Amino acid sequence: MIRASNSAASRIVEIFPEAAPTQDAKAPSTSAGTDMMILMSEAAEYAVAEVKKAGKRAERDKNDALQQLRSEASAEKQAALAAAAKDREEAVREARERADAVWKSQLTDARKQTDDARASLAMANDATKKAEKAWLAAHEATRKAEVEAKALREQLNQLQRQKAQQLPPQPPPRDEEEAAWREHASDEAFNSRYLALRQHIDFLRENAGKVANKERWKLKVRRGSLVDDVLEAFGKLNSKGLLWRTTDVVFFGLNGEQEEGRDLGGLSSEMHTKFWEAVVKPAAGLFESSPDSEGGNLLPRADAAPERLRRLGRVLCKAVIDEHPIGGGLARLLFESLVFEHHAERRVFDEARPHAALRALRDYDGALAARWGGLLDGSTAVEDCGLTLDSFDDDLGEGEVTAANLPRAVVAGCRRRLLVGREAALRSLRAGFTEYVDLTLQLAALSCDDMLRMVQGRLTISPDELVSCVTWPDASAQAAADARFPAGSRVHEYLRALLLDLDETRCFRFLQWATALRALPPGGLQDDDYRISLRHVNYDESYLPVAHTCTRVLDMPDYSSCESLKEKLEVALQNADGGFAIL
Repeated sequence: MIRASNSAASRIVEIFPEAAPTQDAKAPSTSAGTDMMILMSEAAEYAVAEVKKAGKRAERDKNDALQQLRSEASAEKQAALAAAAKDREEAVREARERADAVWKSQLTDARKQTDDARASLAMANDATKKAEKAWLAAHEATRKAEVEAKALREQLNQLQRQKAQQLPPQPPPRDEEEAAWREHASDEAFNSRYLALRQHIDFLRENAGKVANKERWKLKVRRGSLVDDVLEAFGKLNSKGLLWRTTDVVFFGLNGEQEEGRDLGGLSSEMHTKFWEAVVKPAAGLFESSPDSEGGNLLPRADAAPERLRRLGRVLCKAVIDEHPIGGGLARLLFESLVFEHHAERRVFDEARPHAALRALRDYDGALAARWGGLLDGSTAVEDCGLTLDSFDDDLGEGEVTAANLPRAVVAGCRRRLLVGREAALRSLRAGFTEYVDLTLQLAALSCDDMLRMVQGRLTISPDELVSCVTWPDASAQAAADARFPAGSRVHEYLRALLLDLDETRCFRFLQWATALRALPPGGLQDDDYRISLRHVNYDESYLPVAHTCTRVLDMPDYSSCESLKEKLEVALQNADGGFAIL
C-alpha cells in the first residue's frame, strides 16, 4: 500500500513539479500512508484548480477567437454589402440609361408615327375632298340629268296626250337634251359615279376602327343549309367594325366533311354567289313573284320574318362594300326602297310621272304593265278598254276611266301591286342594309338604273366580253412566260374558239366556274389582278381543267385538239358545284 502510494505520488510530482516537497520539508513520519493520502488529495485539488484555470483560459481563448472571427466576418459582410450596393447602383444606373435610350427611341418612333399619321390624315383629307368633289359633281350631273329627263318625260306625256286627243304632235326634243340624256347614260359617266361611290366606301373602310382590321371573319357554311348559316352568322353582328372585316369562308359538303381550300377571295365570292342564287327561291320563304305573271323579278313577301329580312339587308350591304355582284332576280322597287323610307313613293309613285311607276311594274308583272302601257301611249283606246277605276285600285272607287284620270289610276294600281302590304318587309330589309354602313346619301343621288348596275353587276355578257376578261398567253411575252405552255401549244386558241361559240347562259356559267362571280362587276374585269389567266400543268389529257377562283387561274394540260378540250371543259362546267376544285 505504501509502495503504491509512493508510486502515485511520484507520478503526481512528474505531472505537477510544483507539488514536489522541498528540501526543507520534514522527513516523512511514521504515518507515511496518511501523509501520502493528504499529499495526493492536495495534489488532486491542485490539479483540479489547474484544470479549471486551463478551461477558463481555453474558454477565454475561444471567446477571443470567436470575437475575432465575428469581427472579421462583420468586416467581410460590410465589404460584401458595400460591393453589392455598388453593383446595385451600377445596375440601376445602367438600367436607367437603357430605359432612357429605349424611351428616347420609342419617343422618336412615336413622333415619326405621329408625323406619318398626320401625313396620312392629310392625304385622307385630300382624298375625301376629292371624293366629295367628285360626288358633288356626280350629284349635280345626276340632278341635271333628272331635270332634263323630267322635261323629256313631260314632253313625251304631252305628245301621248295630244295623240290620244288627235292633236297635231309637238316638235321632238331638242338635240342638246337628247345629247345630255345620252351622256348621262354613257359608260364613262356611269364609271365616274361608280368611282365616287367606291372612293367613299374606301374612306369609310379606312376609318372603321381597329375591330375592322383586327382579324378575319371566319364563316363556316354548310352547302346543304347555306342560306340559314349565312343569315345566322350575319345575325350575330353587333358593331359596324365587324361588317368591314375580311371574310374567311369554310365550306362543308353535303356529307358534313370540311372541304379543302383556303379563302383568298374566291370562296367568299362563291358564298355570295350561292347565297343569292338560293335566297330568292321559294324554299327560303323571303321573296315572291307576281301571282298573275311568270318570269318577273321578285319582291319581299309580306309575311316574311322581319329578323331574317333585317339580316338579309346586312348581307346585301356586305356584298356592296366588298364588291360582290349579287346578280339579277330582284325587282327594281326593292332597290328604290333601300335609300329612304319614302324614297320610292317620291321617285316611283308620282302621278305626274306614270311611266316611272309603270316601269317598276314591268319589272315585276310584265304582262299587266304592257296592257296599262298600251292605254298610256294610246295604242289602246281608253274608251274601249272596258275598265273602271277599281280595276286599278279598290280605293279609287267604281268610276269610269278617262284620259284625264288614267295616269292617276295607273300610278295607284302600280302602288297597290308593288308596295301596299309589303311596306314592313321593305322597312326591315332597309333597316339591315343601313344599320352599320349608311350609304343612303350616296345612293340617293343615283338613278335606279345606276344602283341596279352597281349592286347586281352586269346582267348581260357576250362571248366577246367574256374573251376580253381573259389574259391570253399570246397577248405578251410576259403572259406567255406566266402561262408556261410548251412551244407550239394551241390550247389558248382552242379555248378562245370555244368561248366565242357560247350562248349567254353558258358564258355566265363559265364566268362563275372561273371566278365564282354570279355577274360581271360594274367595271368588268379590266384590272390585271382580277382577270382570268391560263396556266399549263404537266398532266395528260385525261385530266379536267381546274379553276382556282381565288387567283382566277385555270390549270390546263396541253390538250391536243379543240374537241378534247371541249369535252373536258363541259364536264368541268357540269360539275362546278362540287367544291373548291375539280380534278
